[in-house]
Amino acid sequence: MFAPASINAAIITGVLVVVGVLLERVGHSRVGRSWRAVRYSERATAAAGLSVPQVKLSAFILSALIAGIAGALYAGQLQGSISIAAFSPLLSLAVVAAAVMFGAQSLSGAVVAGMLAALIPEIMRRRGWAAEYPQIFFGIGAIQALSQGGGGISATFP
Repeated sequence: MFAPASINAAIITGVLVVVGVLLERVGHSRVGRSWRAVRYSERATAAAGLSVPQVKLSAFILSALIAGIAGALYAGQLQGSISIAAFSPLLSLAVVAAAVMFGAQSLSGAVVAGMLAALIPEIMRRRGWAAEYPQIFFGIGAIQALSQGGGGISATFP
């Protein structure tokens, strides 16, 4: 498994940077433009001669690859002690709510959502607050972001 926590953090940070740079490059490539075209209008994308199912499949494949990398890093961090308790449904919903709240449509919004979904519960836990408060916070934030038309907080800042 991985070595001490500082080396583990360096490996994870390095992989995060590499994946982020590659995603940024893909976003400006032909594939990224086809993903944006499908997001805005599937009919117009099909009319332009692109296969909508193939474009969606390529996005799914890339997201599955990134999820697999993240899972491998997470398993290495836990050093073989993976249990179902680490994957509670409420925690998953809190992460989704944070992504909606901060704007999962942009890379910066997704990164901020991931960081705050980990930091806010930890800060509240260290202050002795109830474990439900972060979930309530993210839920209210997600409802507010959706009532404003989606995009989240990151849509406010270009």
